[in-house]
Amino acid sequence: MNLFNINTRQILVILGLLSISFASMAMTKPENVDVMDINGTRIHTFHGISNSHIIETKNALFMIDAQFMFKHADQLKSYIESIGKPMNMIVLSHNHPDHWFGTERLKGVAPIATSQNVIDDLKTGGGRYLKVLKKKLKGQLPEKVVVPDQTLALGAQQWGGLEVILEEFPEQEAHHTLIVKIPSLGVLIAQDMVYNNMFLVASERSRNQHWKEQLGQLKDKESKAYPHVLTGHGKNGGPELYQQNIDYLTDLENVMKENLSKEETTKKMIALYPERGGKGMLQISMRNLFSKGH
Repeated sequence: MNLFNINTRQILVILGLLSISFASMAMTKPENVDVMDINGTRIHTFHGISNSHIIETKNALFMIDAQFMFKHADQLKSYIESIGKPMNMIVLSHNHPDHWFGTERLKGVAPIATSQNVIDDLKTGGGRYLKVLKKKLKGQLPEKVVVPDQTLALGAQQWGGLEVILEEFPEQEAHHTLIVKIPSLGVLIAQDMVYNNMFLVASERSRNQHWKEQLGQLKDKESKAYPHVLTGHGKNGGPELYQQNIDYLTDLENVMKENLSKEETTKKMIALYPERGGKGMLQISMRNLFSKGH
């Protein structure tokens, strides 16, 4: 084509191709984002230290959890803006800081919501996380505990024309954890009820046993209806993750029965799972398991 001798139609074609190219560049997703498209509904998973899941309906966005580190929350905010739809609600699944510290950088993006039990957990435990992490994360953590704007009821509800079901599980990885089920998509957003190829943040041994029982219930009751399982840490997967987490908690309990020291227990778990990520979370587990009163 002679660029000095083109007609109006050819100019329009060129401009159209350029606009498509620039739009594609603008929407190029970061390497730490996975997107699944099911029947025209997209779910974006932003992987930081924890996972944030953005449900994209026809006209709006709904997000589960808000990241830990401010740098990840800032990246998440930029990614939200790139989608080009308003955020209707940010839901907190539980009170652990790696899922809500980032709300400090997402102020004004959308109302923050969670269940009454998680609100109570934030009130009783949120301040302790700020105190413990103040020196380590100086300038990179909120000044005060997040106060949700809305209290969510459990059960079926509509999010942007999409039916979702909210359920809550007590005393496992956290004191209370919200999960989100989307029946029409076969998606279960389990958050920290389910990890994938990461060391779990385990707690007291009785709670770990309860966690195993709840994972067994999810495996038995939800595997067929929900083939897509979205995690709190690690890549998303399917119902096979329930057994993966059950096996890990079983191995952890068996090692604990050997009455080893904290250091020996840590080494043995790493030897059993040498390829797993999140060794910092294993250290948290050891503190939980070997704290006073263990």
